[in-house]
Amino acid sequence: MSCRTDKRGLHYIPIAACLLIISACVISYAISATYGHSSLLFPYISDTAALKPERCFFGQLMNMAAALSGFCMYCWHKQAVQRLALTNRKRGLNFCRAALWFGLGSSFGGSVVANFQETGVWTVHMLGAVSLFVFGIVYVSIVTHVSRCYFTQVSNLWQFRAVLAVISTISGLLLPTTGTVARYRYDGMNIRIWTPENQGYGFHVVSSLSEWILTASLLMFYVTMTFELKDYTIVAVKVQHRWSRTQDDCEVVLS
Repeated sequence: MSCRTDKRGLHYIPIAACLLIISACVISYAISATYGHSSLLFPYISDTAALKPERCFFGQLMNMAAALSGFCMYCWHKQAVQRLALTNRKRGLNFCRAALWFGLGSSFGGSVVANFQETGVWTVHMLGAVSLFVFGIVYVSIVTHVSRCYFTQVSNLWQFRAVLAVISTISGLLLPTTGTVARYRYDGMNIRIWTPENQGYGFHVVSSLSEWILTASLLMFYVTMTFELKDYTIVAVKVQHRWSRTQDDCEVVLS
């Protein structure tokens, strides 16, 4: 990547990824609520994409979002390495590498959640959800620490990221704990449709709200990457034959 201050920066990538995720959630909720496939109030995100046709839209949009978010995390990693080198904070490089792997794991988990619905392969769906949220929380925490290293002065961006990381962590703890209690207390016929009369409804509301708050916090965190990526762009990718003796031998430029 090369540093440029023009309008063709990489900041559109996290914005596009977030818009795709928001579209997936809104469309799947609207369809599932219309067909009565999930609760109108306080549904889990996965419940709104458990049945067709809403799961088709959700899966397609989330697959594209997962690919874009993974690429966004790679771009952030490259610019963070450059910023750390300029500020002589090389100790943060290991955190950058760790953040990249956790970020890619979170993106992959989002794709797994979208393609393995809870009504299909529940175990795989839950493993994907754990990867998406747990790795995502670890990722935002590491990124917050790394960004603190290369921001030489007190930055509102770093402080905002710290707040989002705390909110994500608290929501991530409330989601499974209250959700487990609600699931064991549920006495209805369809666990995707909750009413105030059901046992454990209060725990379900807390768990569902925690999931939506966690998702919103992660999305807002990814949007903050626009401030760092706006001054960077991608140069042409070069593909070189691995047995070539010189750098210019058998070199192909993909532009």
